[in-house]
Amino acid sequence: MTKRKPFWKLSTQQSPPNQDDPGNRQHVRETLLTAVDTQIRDNAPPETRLTFERLVREGQSEDDARRLIARVLVTEMNTLVQAQELYSEERYIAALQRLPQRPGTSS
Repeated sequence: MTKRKPFWKLSTQQSPPNQDDPGNRQHVRETLLTAVDTQIRDNAPPETRLTFERLVREGQSEDDARRLIARVLVTEMNTLVQAQELYSEERYIAALQRLPQRPGTSS
């Protein structure tokens, strides 16, 4: 079994701007979308690419599909930090499969 690199290890770019920097939100958004693009490109996990393709087939634009996946990514990251839980690929994949429903909501 090949060990996958954790999804949150995005790159070795500079550290993000200061929280008081008005460009911080945009930087975070771009970083999340880069992470989504990397998951799709590297097929890691494969469910990210499959979810992207499904959302586009269902009528989402490519940009909207990427943004929806990024919401799942940020929700999982928040769970790691706020609830101090370990990363769960099963939880992440289940949230991807629920899209386009917003993460954290029930049916």
